[in-house]
Amino acid sequence: MQEMPKLIAILIAFMSLRKPVDFVVKPLFAGLFMCLFAFGAEFYMHGEFLVEFTDLIIVTMVASLPFSGIIFLVVTYLDRLQERLAMMALTDPLTSLPNRRAFLDWTSRLLARIDASDQGVLMLIDADRFKHVNDNWGHAVGDLCLQRVAERLTTELRAFDVVGRYGGEEFVVFLPGISLEVAHEVGARLCRPIRIEPESPPGRISLTLSIGAALVRRGDPLSDVIVQADTALYRAKANGRARIEIWDGGPLRPSAAA
Repeated sequence: MQEMPKLIAILIAFMSLRKPVDFVVKPLFAGLFMCLFAFGAEFYMHGEFLVEFTDLIIVTMVASLPFSGIIFLVVTYLDRLQERLAMMALTDPLTSLPNRRAFLDWTSRLLARIDASDQGVLMLIDADRFKHVNDNWGHAVGDLCLQRVAERLTTELRAFDVVGRYGGEEFVVFLPGISLEVAHEVGARLCRPIRIEPESPPGRISLTLSIGAALVRRGDPLSDVIVQADTALYRAKANGRARIEIWDGGPLRPSAAA
C-alpha cells in the first residue's frame, strides 16, 4: 500500500503532457505498448497470430485513439491542477511572493548547499506606519501599498535572492554571497520612499521601509538569525525609521527572543 502513491506519481508523470515534445513521444509510446499488449493477448488466447502485425497495429491504434486521448487530457488536467494547488500553498495571494513557509524552506535548503566559508545576509523588512495607511486610506489602498513594496523588492534585488512575505506588512529577504557592507548599501536603496498614487480615494502616499539585517553562515539556525534581524529592525524603528540597521551581536530584544 505504501508504494501506491509512488506508482500513481510515476503514471501521472508518464501520461501527463507537459512539454510540446510530449504530445508526440508519449502517445507513440502508449500506442506501441497497447499494440504489444494486443499482440501478446492474441497469441495467449489463440496460440498463434491470426492477424498480421502491421494490420494489428493499425486496428489497435485506431480503436484506442479516442480512449487514449481522453486519458491523456484528464491526467494532464489533474497534473496541472496539482501543480497549481501546490504553488498556491506556497505563495502569498496578494503579492505573489513566496509565503513564510516557502521562504523558510527554500532558504534552509540554500544554506545547506553553500560552502562553510560562504555567507549571506538576512533582512527583515517592515513598512513604516502601515497602520496609519490602513486607518486613513482603507485596506484596499493598504493592499496596494504591500504590492508596491513587493515590486520594489523584486526589481531592486538579484534574480537569485530569496524574497518572501513574512506576514502582515513584514517581508523577509535572504541575500546569499554578500557582506554586511554590501547589504547595507542594498538596504539603503530599498529604504527610499515608494511613491503611491491610489485612484480611490485619490491622493499621494510616500511609503518608507525599515530594515533589520543579520549575517547568516552555514549551520546557523535560521530561527536565531530571524530573531537577530528582528532586533535590528526594532532599532531601525526606534532610530527614526526609513533606515537599515545591522545586528551587532548585542542583546536580543525580549519580545523577539520570546
